[in-house]
Amino acid sequence: MTSYTPFASLLLTDCLATDPFGTLHRAIDRSGHSAGHDVLVRRYHPQWLDAGLLRNPANIRRNLIHLGHLKLFQGARLDLEEEPHFIWPLCQGRSLATVLEAARAQRIPFGLEPSLFLAWILCQHMAQLHRAGLPLGFLTPHRVWVGFDGLVELLDTPVITHLEALLPRYSDVQKLMRPYLQGPLQEGISRDAFQMGALLFEMLSHCPLPEHRYISHELASLRVDGAEGPEPLPSSIRTLLSRLLGLGRPFQNLEELAQELEKALFGQDDIGLNPSTFGLALSMHTLFRFQIAAENQALEEEQSGFGGLAAFHFIRKGAPPSATSGPAKGIRRRIFLPAAALLLGITGLAAWSIHARQPMPSSAPSPPMTMPPAPRPGKEQAHLPATIQPASPKKPTSPETPHPIAEKPKLPPAPASMEALVKLRVFVDEQGRVRQTHILEGAPPGSYQESAALAAALQLHLTPALEGGNPIRQWREITVRVR
Repeated sequence: MTSYTPFASLLLTDCLATDPFGTLHRAIDRSGHSAGHDVLVRRYHPQWLDAGLLRNPANIRRNLIHLGHLKLFQGARLDLEEEPHFIWPLCQGRSLATVLEAARAQRIPFGLEPSLFLAWILCQHMAQLHRAGLPLGFLTPHRVWVGFDGLVELLDTPVITHLEALLPRYSDVQKLMRPYLQGPLQEGISRDAFQMGALLFEMLSHCPLPEHRYISHELASLRVDGAEGPEPLPSSIRTLLSRLLGLGRPFQNLEELAQELEKALFGQDDIGLNPSTFGLALSMHTLFRFQIAAENQALEEEQSGFGGLAAFHFIRKGAPPSATSGPAKGIRRRIFLPAAALLLGITGLAAWSIHARQPMPSSAPSPPMTMPPAPRPGKEQAHLPATIQPASPKKPTSPETPHPIAEKPKLPPAPASMEALVKLRVFVDEQGRVRQTHILEGAPPGSYQESAALAAALQLHLTPALEGGNPIRQWREITVRVR
């Protein structure tokens, strides 16, 4: 049974990740027009708050205004009630640090394809930050949030410069950050490239980047999982990593770095890569299939008027949970994942057909993290137990037995008599295959239309653009009709 703890304007539920800076939680918002919506909450350990991390809310809110122009950060806000914390619209997933820890524990290689694809997406986020005039700051696996649907987000961006300035006060945390901070110190393409290389190295090897004097030797011996077991790193990828880590010809600008990543992803037919958001989502479902099932069940119960929503009404109206029945009016109904990235029915058999189970290098255990204190009792919490459980909840219907291999991803049931034209921006490779998709207009976030449009776009085969008579990769805008 999911527990719900009142905290500020939220009902905190699951703790999704813990890192040296704080924790990340799923929560239910209960403030204003957002009441009842699922959100992602970033709380910081007391040591950072005591050191003044969020002491200047005016500067932080100014950063949030700049970030608000980027789709990646829309809907983010700073809340100072009880203790300062950040709130984002919910993206179900885990931090990259948690992903790599799960991969090591389950001895499942993260893989070359999703690693390169994630690095490419991060490169696009870095370009957006540059255009907004905001620094990337130091980049670590704790800052990268990977959604179960393949969405990639950046955490801590509004306060990253303040967080970095406080690092020298805490030698134990700074030591953990050493693999990513040993490169160039000044903001710029050299620093961004080094940190990208450190992330890519850890995704491929499942070990943090070694000291600078050992990097060349480690790159020479690095092996990645292939169809027939561990294989040497492809020479083109080894060259890319060498350049990222400052051992080869440096990148002149972010555009050149993005082009090299695209060439590694889409221009190496001999490696046999087929990168996509779907592939990254499949890797996440392989690693977190049980957690996904549990979270989905909790969300379904909440949307049906039990669990968190019953607790929400209990707090808001003072009525017992049993007085609330059926879905709450005005609560956003949300489809969990874009259909093309679902494969909710994937089993261990299907998972292992994608990722061979290979022994992974053992890693040193992470030092214990200081957990944030339990939320202080507020006005409403004084009359409410820490764990809220609705009276006599309806037993959820058991999910159908998943099929080992799904020939086509299933879409959520479509609302009756609903049709829409959805405009998307898609990345098309030289063969006309759609590799990446973004909704531009025509489908609200989390709606059936969004899921159906993304699924339809990924199945398209378009005529590639030509340059000098040769096919090239290119972003383009398309419109699809969904019912």
